[in-house]
Amino acid sequence: MASCMGCLLGCMFIVSALLLQGTAAQTIHIVGGSLGWTVPPPNFSYDSWAANQTFMVGNWLQFNFSSGLVHDVTEFSKADYESCNNTNPITYVVASSVNFLIETAGEHYYFCTFKDYCEKNMKLAIKASGTPIWSPPPPPSSASSLTVGGFSLLLLAIYHVVI
Repeated sequence: MASCMGCLLGCMFIVSALLLQGTAAQTIHIVGGSLGWTVPPPNFSYDSWAANQTFMVGNWLQFNFSSGLVHDVTEFSKADYESCNNTNPITYVVASSVNFLIETAGEHYYFCTFKDYCEKNMKLAIKASGTPIWSPPPPPSSASSLTVGGFSLLLLAIYHVVI
């Protein structure tokens, strides 16, 4: 019985370590570095800044605005980003500073919808890698069945080996 308890505790330790591994890799990217989120000067490009970053699911994008100014950060589709079309936002936030959690892998496109700021290159495109942080469960199937999740299956396998 004692060896069973030791094995179970060991397995719980391993699973806990694996779960914590995902949170340890979080990074906060200060968009634009020391420039922040503003209409950039002619010698600066947010896309060039992004090319020197590694974006992963679980990282944060921190958009800092100049003191006293209020901008927005809006996520758009690639087509809307390229044309600066601000009529179909995916996410829209107005504040003095904005933080976005990168929840999914793939390309993400942001720009400021104030005035003509997008046309003045106050826009950012990134490509993130990794596994989505959370995804909704699949819809129930019409057939009733019992499914066993991966973690439950692991515990069941360990239980059978120990006994």
